[in-house]
Amino acid sequence: MNVRVALAALFMISTYLGARAENSTGTKPDKKSLSDVGEIVFGVNYLAPFSASYDQMKREGIDIHVAMQKDVAQFARLGLNGLRVHYYDREISAPDGTLVENVHLALMDELIALCSSNGIKIVITLISGWPTPCDIGGFASNRTRKELTSVPAVVDAECRFIGELVSHVNPFTGRRYADEPTIVAFELMNEPAYPAGFPDEKVTEVINRLVDAARKTGTRKPLYWNCWTKREKAVASSRIDGVTGSSYPVGLNTGAARKGNRLSQIRRSSIRDVPELRGFSKMIYEFDAADVRGAYMYPAMARQFCAEGICMAFQFHYIATDIASRNLVNRTHHLNMFHTPAKAMSLAIAAEVFRGLQRGLSFEPSHAEMEFSPFRIVPSKNLSEMVTECDYIYTADTQTVPPNPKRLTRIWGCGKSPIFSSNGNGCYFFDKYIHGVWRLQLAPSVMDVADPYTGHRNIKTVILPKPIEMWIGHDDIGQEYSVWDSDGTCIGKASNGTVVLSAGDYVVTKSEIFDENVKRAFSPKFKPNFLVPKPMSASYWNFFDPMQSVNSHVSGARISTVTDGRGAVAIMMRLANLNTSTTFAKISSGCDDRAFAINFPNAPKADAVIVRARASESVTTRMEMVVQDSQGYAWTVIVPLTTEWQDIRIPVRKFRYYPHANRRKPPKNVVFDIRKAIDIQFGIGEWLFPEAADKPHGFIVSGVRIHWTQN
Repeated sequence: MNVRVALAALFMISTYLGARAENSTGTKPDKKSLSDVGEIVFGVNYLAPFSASYDQMKREGIDIHVAMQKDVAQFARLGLNGLRVHYYDREISAPDGTLVENVHLALMDELIALCSSNGIKIVITLISGWPTPCDIGGFASNRTRKELTSVPAVVDAECRFIGELVSHVNPFTGRRYADEPTIVAFELMNEPAYPAGFPDEKVTEVINRLVDAARKTGTRKPLYWNCWTKREKAVASSRIDGVTGSSYPVGLNTGAARKGNRLSQIRRSSIRDVPELRGFSKMIYEFDAADVRGAYMYPAMARQFCAEGICMAFQFHYIATDIASRNLVNRTHHLNMFHTPAKAMSLAIAAEVFRGLQRGLSFEPSHAEMEFSPFRIVPSKNLSEMVTECDYIYTADTQTVPPNPKRLTRIWGCGKSPIFSSNGNGCYFFDKYIHGVWRLQLAPSVMDVADPYTGHRNIKTVILPKPIEMWIGHDDIGQEYSVWDSDGTCIGKASNGTVVLSAGDYVVTKSEIFDENVKRAFSPKFKPNFLVPKPMSASYWNFFDPMQSVNSHVSGARISTVTDGRGAVAIMMRLANLNTSTTFAKISSGCDDRAFAINFPNAPKADAVIVRARASESVTTRMEMVVQDSQGYAWTVIVPLTTEWQDIRIPVRKFRYYPHANRRKPPKNVVFDIRKAIDIQFGIGEWLFPEAADKPHGFIVSGVRIHWTQN
């Protein structure tokens, strides 16, 4: 153990002992001790083995085993040490509560083993009760949440289920859940509810029955009960060890990104400061700044949890990387290291806050700026940072100078700083191994292409392929440092501290030689791993965004959204007839030609445009497509349609100049180039169907992509 680790351990022990001595009110515990938990744990909720996450990945052909490996590596990379999973009992139980060992349980067993090998602790919520697309008819199926606590036969099934699940032997570790060191606690039920008039003594009785079912397995792990509906007296009278609550200070499910600074809205969690709960261990089973894109909320929330004496806290929820681009599982939450890099880095800082600060100190959030050394939060700059002698972590451009740059051993960030800068917007991790040898893990840039909180099926964020220029100004590696792959292949050499790299995992050395000292310092097995997701291909860029489409307000036109047979959003326009349409009845969608040109600089010139579309009426056999470019010219082509979805390939040579947009004819050297598109329109009119103008017409479009001949 090096000096830094030893000091950190001593600091954690001292702050933890302080937390045991006093709770958030400054009074000594009068019933139970925080030592029942034994650990300070901070992390995320994760749902890959169950419900909508599992269902989406399965339908899209994603290897869930590999997906979990990648995501757990990200948890470790961010410095998180905790994971909470609420088991979907409807997927792994029979009506009588018997445990059903199937793919969901097997995936969860594998996830526990992955967490164990990455130093991540797990809290299991044994009963969730929630509906799921993977329901197999468990004891909670067709039951209300209030029946889960009040119907004796259901409670009997729950006891059986808890006993069998806690006794379950994980084939990946060879241990029962009851004895698994990676599992640090059980929460008995997620968000319990009670019928009207259900007395406290009945609540206590139900809790005790479930507690006894777990204890009969021999497990000594702490057991928690959720107090989101209050009932503190009933809980305090039970044999439970701790209580859980949530924190959603800005609310949930706005359906769109929230605007403005939300820092001052942070407030106490749902665990009330009442005498009955003093001395109980406390856990935040879920927290989030829902629908907030900013990277400044999590550290302040962690500071609030410390004030309340919370021992474990879990953000809800970390979305699996392979499905993060669309954020469909739970629209109001969006967190992923690659798709929301600054926000993920703020969670890494929040983990340091939670594990490093003393419990029970008073806290009052500020609207403008907050500082509680070594942490600082500046909402106006979307900046959270941690600056110590050894650590330098930040979420956005910062001018803060570390107190002693030569002593830094960890530089994590997004954006630019006096020590490290990148022209990408992904995060980076720069960690010292030995003198003159560092590890660089560089994430790709990402671009938001739609509001991530709408719940629509369109893509919200895309990973970009463009290379990243970075500058490092650290004396330990100098200005002419070398960058290596893990096998010792030289990737690049810096000039004046600057080098251009693709996203990836590298070794950076002051020496020009990848010698034995470097090999000994670096091992391919060194954790945490860093698996970069594949970037969006230029050929799959959707120039036509149905969610941004508008109509031309032609009388009688009806616009609606549907799906395109592959789950993507499509826009449909229908008209009762064309007789009243004296103009081009159209739908249009703006395109960001600059974004395309910047993010796909090496994309070759297209040889074809691919339109995914179909007719909504059999009589509509074609439509017109008009593309306006960044030079002010427009180009047109007729697109054939059937009533079946098609990927219609249109050679670029078919496009012709469209004089209605610009009466000035383009010079001979100006030709159609889809890469320069700034607006795309699709439409129909009487002139296309003179013999069928009195009939209903309509078409549906979901996307426009490009195609080129690969050499």
